[in-house]
Parts: sequence; C-alpha cells; structure tokens
Amino acid sequence: MRDRRFAAFAAEAFSGRWTIWVAEDEEEVVANIWIYRVPKVPSPSRVTRDFGYMTNVYTVPTLRDLGVDGDLLATVTAWAHEVDLELINVWPNERSVPWYRRGGYTPSADVLELEIAGYEG
Repeated sequence: MRDRRFAAFAAEAFSGRWTIWVAEDEEEVVANIWIYRVPKVPSPSRVTRDFGYMTNVYTVPTLRDLGVDGDLLATVTAWAHEVDLELINVWPNERSVPWYRRGGYTPSADVLELEIAGYEG
C-alpha cells in the first residue's frame, strides 16, 4: 500500500512543482532534499515570488556532518537564489537545527500552525 502511494506521489512530483536533489556514493543514494515551490497569490502592492517548502531531508547516518549533507544544502540554497525564491521554510527536528543554522537558516516567529491530523506512521 505505501509503495503504491509513494509511486503515485512521485509520478506527480516529478512532473510538477517539486525539485529533488540527491547525493550518491557509488550509485547509491546517500542523501536527499525535496523542495516544493509554493506559488504566492499576486499582490497589487508588492512583487511576490514563490517560496520553497523543504521536506524529506535525509542523509545516511554514517555520513552526517561529514560534508556531503552540507554540500547538498549549499546546492539547494544556490538554486533557490537562481530561481529567485522569496524564502525556504523547513520544520526541522531538534537534532538538525544546528545543521540548518550552519547553512544560514534562522529561527522565525512568523509561522503559525494549526495541526489538523496527527502523523499516522
């Protein structure tokens, strides 16, 4: 069931607003970052640009903090500048906050959220 759900999601993701980066070691994926480009409603009072929603960031545990993950994040950041995103949002777990901060990310008090449904793993 989960494989079919992911296959359907991936088919749509690869043909739409998602951009996915992977790092490989001997043809094995060792890290990935997914970004969804969220369009903003145009505003008459200011220029609006898409923002990025970053998710599914993962690095094989034995390679974390050895450079490959930081290089991948730097590649995503460079891409975000190239495509002129307004910002990138990410909801990190507690362990990854220092890693994101090293990549230039800062905490924000601008986001409010309303949880509708809990995670069903």
